[in-house]
Amino acid sequence: MNHPDHTVKSRVAAISVFASAGMAAAKFVVGVAIGSLAAVEPHAGLAAYVTFKSALVSLVRTVALENKDAGLTANVVLPGTMDTPANRKAMPGADFSDLADGSSRLSIA
Repeated sequence: MNHPDHTVKSRVAAISVFASAGMAAAKFVVGVAIGSLAAVEPHAGLAAYVTFKSALVSLVRTVALENKDAGLTANVVLPGTMDTPANRKAMPGADFSDLADGSSRLSIA
């Protein structure tokens, strides 16, 4: 599989922004990170991806614990495999009929 491991620096930068001390100055802050089900159900051949997603879960949980009295909540969403062109290419024999198609969009009112 071809994972974007070359973007680790940008991911670390995003985490730094997410966990910055400036958020604590706000009256109420909600942080949401996109993890992966692979963080809690790892698969062979995905060591770097699983390691990053597992670390992200631990970071978000720690941020939530350290800032619970400051009005900051932190959450991580753990989606499973999605039906995307990249996943179809990486898993040509997989059955994608029961998976989200990746084009779904969450509407927040």
